[in-house]
Order: sequence, then structure tokens, then C-alpha cells
Amino acid sequence: MKHLTMILLAVLLAGCSALQPVPPTPQPTPIPPTPQVILATVIVTVIPTDAPTMVPIPTNTPLPTIDLPTQTLALVTPATETSTPFGGGPVTVPSSLYGSAFSNITISGSRFSLRCEPKSIAFDLTASDIYITAVEFYYRIRDKNSTYVPDWSLGGNLEAESGGHFFLTFGADEVVPDNRKANGWFDIQFVGLNKLGQVVGRTEKLVDIVTYTIDCP
Repeated sequence: MKHLTMILLAVLLAGCSALQPVPPTPQPTPIPPTPQVILATVIVTVIPTDAPTMVPIPTNTPLPTIDLPTQTLALVTPATETSTPFGGGPVTVPSSLYGSAFSNITISGSRFSLRCEPKSIAFDLTASDIYITAVEFYYRIRDKNSTYVPDWSLGGNLEAESGGHFFLTFGADEVVPDNRKANGWFDIQFVGLNKLGQVVGRTEKLVDIVTYTIDCP
């Protein structure tokens, strides 16, 4: 009996020792996180002022001296239709182009135009041959930008006065539309006829003297 009691007592003591709480395992001390440096970019908008900043000129810097001309400059007056007309002044044809039957050939200007004044051109001439009773006027227009030479066209008969004086005013619109050129030489030739309509004499071909245009220059 005593032996049994000792066994029970040993069992109880072993159980008590098994029920004792196990002390917790110590945890490592947490290491604080390393602080991070955050860089922020700030955009600053610069608004310029209305007036630019003027850089002051040093007061001790001498300004350059500019020598002005002493002579008086003449004023240039713009050309007007009255002082320098589009058609120019009267053109006297050289005597070498008269031929043997005419003299004193004059043309009112060196150019005329379909749409710009002057729109006509006038001829004045004198027949030196007493048998000339009528004068025919022929023309052709050569494009200044082409080598093509067109045929002659009859422009009409000049009006006659006593003393062998003949004259005619020819309008730019009288040119056949197909013969008009934007910028061409208006070649001329006069032919003298007797009362039977026969050719008595003619002038040389008057070329590169008169310009014909459609529009104003």
C-alpha cells in the first residue's frame, strides 16, 4: 500500500510539472525603417511684364556724332499722266524712212492700248509726189516675245487736205481681235495712190517705233 501511494504521488508531481506554462520566446527588437528622401520638382511660370526692361545707358558714354549733309535735296515729283503720258510725246519719223513720195511723217505717241489711255494713235504726213491723191495705211502687230512675223492688214484710208496733207486717228479697238497682242510692236507702212488707184510710192516699214498693248502697263 505504501508502495502504491508513492507511485501515485510521483505521477501527480509529474503531471503538475507538465502543466506549468512555457515562458514565451523573446522576439527580436524591430529595426525602424530607414527614412527616404523624396525630391519634388516645382515648375515656376514666369509671366513677362508688358514693357521690356530697359537697360540704362551709362551717362558717361558719349553718343556717336552723325554728320548730316549740308546741301538741300531736291524733291522728286511722281510722274503723272499730264507730265509723262502713257503714250509719250509726238514721234517724228526719221527722214530715211519717208521713201521717195512722202515727207514730214509724225505719229502722236510711241504707244497706245486697248484698255488704257491713250486708246488711239494719230498719223500726220505730207505727200511730196503731186500725183498722190489717196494714202492707205497698213499695219501688223509683232509679239515682242516671239519671232513670228504676221501678215499686213489694211487699217484704212487717211483723210486728205489740200497741199498733199493726210492724217488719220486709229483706235486700238479697230485692230482685229485675232491680231491683238498683250505687248507687241505696231509696225506701220503708208502707200500712196493716184486717182486711178495705182501705187505711186510707199514709205519704208516703220518698225520698233510704236507699242501696242491690251492692258495697261
